[in-house]
Amino acid sequence: MVILWAYRCLLSTQTDVKQLLRIDRSKDGQNGGFTPDLDRLGPQLRKPHFSPRGGCSAAVTGGSARKTAQAIFFARAFQSGEIVKHLETVVPFCISSGLEEEVARHYHPNHRSAPGRKAGGAPVMKIFRAYKTELAPDDAQLAALYRHAGAARFAYNWGLEWKNNVRLFNMLPHPRLKTPTAVDLHRELTTLKKTKLSWMYEVSKCAPQEALRDLDAAFSNFFEHRAGFPNFKSRKRGVGSFTLYGVISVRPGEIHFPRIGWVRLKERGYIPSRAHINSVTVSERARRWYVAVNVVVEESREPITPPGPVVGVDRGLNSLAVVSDGTVLENPRVLRRYERKLKHLQRNLSRKKKGSSNRRKAREALARLHMRVANTRLDAIQKFTTTLANTKPVIVVEDLDVKKMMGNHHLARAIADAAWGEISRQLRYKTLWHRSTLITAERWYPSTKRCSTCGHVKDAMPLEERTFHCEGCGLDIDRDLNAARNLAEWPGVARTLETPAEGGVQSTAIAADSASQ
Repeated sequence: MVILWAYRCLLSTQTDVKQLLRIDRSKDGQNGGFTPDLDRLGPQLRKPHFSPRGGCSAAVTGGSARKTAQAIFFARAFQSGEIVKHLETVVPFCISSGLEEEVARHYHPNHRSAPGRKAGGAPVMKIFRAYKTELAPDDAQLAALYRHAGAARFAYNWGLEWKNNVRLFNMLPHPRLKTPTAVDLHRELTTLKKTKLSWMYEVSKCAPQEALRDLDAAFSNFFEHRAGFPNFKSRKRGVGSFTLYGVISVRPGEIHFPRIGWVRLKERGYIPSRAHINSVTVSERARRWYVAVNVVVEESREPITPPGPVVGVDRGLNSLAVVSDGTVLENPRVLRRYERKLKHLQRNLSRKKKGSSNRRKAREALARLHMRVANTRLDAIQKFTTTLANTKPVIVVEDLDVKKMMGNHHLARAIADAAWGEISRQLRYKTLWHRSTLITAERWYPSTKRCSTCGHVKDAMPLEERTFHCEGCGLDIDRDLNAARNLAEWPGVARTLETPAEGGVQSTAIAADSASQ
């Protein structure tokens, strides 16, 4: 950091180099500087382009080889901490040749065009987004997709068996063995590919490698009590999925996978073609193939004044969600709508002989109907949460103990069909995208039993009472809307256009009445 500060001072004030050499070198490298071979570089080099990590590149063109070599030497010496020893030669060259602007752009954090900042000083935020769409592969590509999914499933099961054997072996009274990591397992798998597993050369190395990393994540979740012990992946429960990275490109209507090639998409122009792609995950469901493209999008985080008041969202069963401004997300009740057909298909599946083609067809028909139920429910939630996060500055939701509520067997199916957890999950990441705020009210906040006008709290509010009646002020209002307004007045965040948050809590109902008058 001392060297960085010295060079920034030199770029801004052009301080004498001899004064900078008086800096304490106790933390500098002692292995000697990097000396470039100027003769090997040749005269056909141009002015280099510095990278943010300290390297630079030079292409064939006319120019001074010695100056270019000095610039390359400066970048490497700057990265290794040896720049103080060579400051007298390199820095004057950078100033005289006009490279100080280019170097400062990468090494000065407050520079107006430095990485992480847009021109003009606005900071940049990297957002990771996933675009999921359906594939339309031909027969050869379909076979390749099945091979990749099979290789990923095999690697996961093979690694799970290996780790489980080591775990059982360490339970015996003898010296313990090291539990193999994903790197160790992939190294052993690469060795086996040369002998017993030669068929794995037909697929990309990324599929089994990412499957082993997923296995490590599954064991980490188990040991940290976030999930159960990992299970073996069965072909009967679906083909599964696989992850690829590397040379992946997108153009309108097509996507390119390593070892598979260009595959057509059923949606044209949905996936951004110029975004940086980290990885893709290909999955199969009900004999349909989908691809989820993980991209990085850079957006400027300019301060935006919230356009309206805080809103509360109350989740329920009659309506999936009720917003304090009166917006209602109706419950599609998809599971109840298809309940009779689901029973018919499940009964039809149980009557088929195991291992037969008719059983496979019945299982696929049942999977298609389950996918329709899930997609119908997800479509309504996606549209609602996107609109909410894009138009509301602050959203307050209640913390629900869903697991305990599922203990009521009369309401368990309806609660599962409501997908309350999915609403919260989507709001968490969509509020980050649209620069809004999501706040969770504590579980014991009496949002249902409290009057949103006068603040009177009832002793009890039975579930069959759908209308809230206040004995204090005589308010009659829908219980879900009353709970949503109480959530909007959560202490510390509630405010309106007339009353800011730091000014205290003001009832949205009172503010609306005063505004109308």
